[in-house]
Amino acid sequence: MSNEESSSRRVLCLAGRTSSADIQSVATALGLTTTIAQTVDDVLNELNGPYLFLVVALGTNRATGIFDGPGRNESRVLSKSKQAGIPAFVYSRTATQHADTAEICYEAFATHVLCTPGSLFTMMMASLHNDVVYEPLTVFEQKLSTVSNRLRSTPEFYECQTFCNSVKAQIHDLARPLLLSNDDSAPNRVRIVTISDTHGKHSLLHLPPGDILLHTGDVVGNYGPHCDLKRQFSEFVTFLQERSKEFKHVVWIAGNHDTFLDTAEYQYDWVAPMLQTLPDNVHYLENSGIQLLGLKIYGTPWLPSRVETINLHYYSNAFERWAKERSQMFELIPEGLDILLTHCPIDNLATKKDKGDDVLSRRIRSMARPPKVHCFGHAHRSYGVYEVLHTPGCSSTLCLNSAQENLLSAQHALFGRETTGLPLIFDVVPESTQFTS
Repeated sequence: MSNEESSSRRVLCLAGRTSSADIQSVATALGLTTTIAQTVDDVLNELNGPYLFLVVALGTNRATGIFDGPGRNESRVLSKSKQAGIPAFVYSRTATQHADTAEICYEAFATHVLCTPGSLFTMMMASLHNDVVYEPLTVFEQKLSTVSNRLRSTPEFYECQTFCNSVKAQIHDLARPLLLSNDDSAPNRVRIVTISDTHGKHSLLHLPPGDILLHTGDVVGNYGPHCDLKRQFSEFVTFLQERSKEFKHVVWIAGNHDTFLDTAEYQYDWVAPMLQTLPDNVHYLENSGIQLLGLKIYGTPWLPSRVETINLHYYSNAFERWAKERSQMFELIPEGLDILLTHCPIDNLATKKDKGDDVLSRRIRSMARPPKVHCFGHAHRSYGVYEVLHTPGCSSTLCLNSAQENLLSAQHALFGRETTGLPLIFDVVPESTQFTS
């Protein structure tokens, strides 16, 4: 790194000793240096220099208090940071715990109000990755920008920000791009839109255009005998019928909530007639494969049995199978797939280890030609884009968890029914080889 680059990767901080230590630790983890100011006047002088971020506490006296203007919501340091185009973070537990205080901070041009090292790291990292351009994120962030200052202090707003920022950072760090340019370098690209775990809320999604729409299960919310599964599935069938007019193909699999599709365990006389109403370009996969637009796609809904793993029985237990059965079934997953659809992720992909399938992981690791892309859901809090490297050969699988449930719930608290969700999109260039099951 050049001296010029190093000098511009700086954080200006005005806070107490403990908070300053937190801020400095986060900055170091991001490869940034920290300048600690002692007073508001010090900050105003320093803001003439090259800083990436300003982080300030509310202050405890006349020298350090950031609200020093004639009005209750006027702050010279926040106003000057905005004029200089420097993101300003108010690092204060008081501000995060009191909506009125947070609202004043936002009115005074604070970019974010937060109080933990983790949240500061996430928001700074996202700002460092502002060069990421990704259509679903653009739609979502534009919607977030309309949220009132009072709602910006809510847990739901922070959760939405975290979703956006995490995905932005993940996309930034990918070895290969999610989207290919629409030029001669990728004339045969196929654009895929993938969603999962909509739990009856699919109509609330803003779906970007594409060639193929994927849904990797949990189309309904099955939380007990009071749930009207027939009505929920009927609404999903209508959703598929409508989306089949927008996409060349729609491919979907079931999830553990979709018990009515697990015909080995459940029998519902209304399922087959509904499936028969689906257009020819809507394809349901259940331990089966298909070739579409030159892409080899295979789907399986099978996932670990919670009776086997934790000795608990749930209403939402569709396609839960014991490890021995899954091992035999997963051997049918073909080599050289373009896209593998499962409801459950592999294990150890993110922090929710109990949501992953170690049997599926072993099968993919054993493959000579693992899938190019693996789409799934199920693990609601592990939403995002991951890259799994395989050895030998140094090939990789792009893993996309597009579970929408938590995201839609947080958006609903902010926007009502004017939600967008955050579908994931990616491009695949088909090879000439033919699909064999």
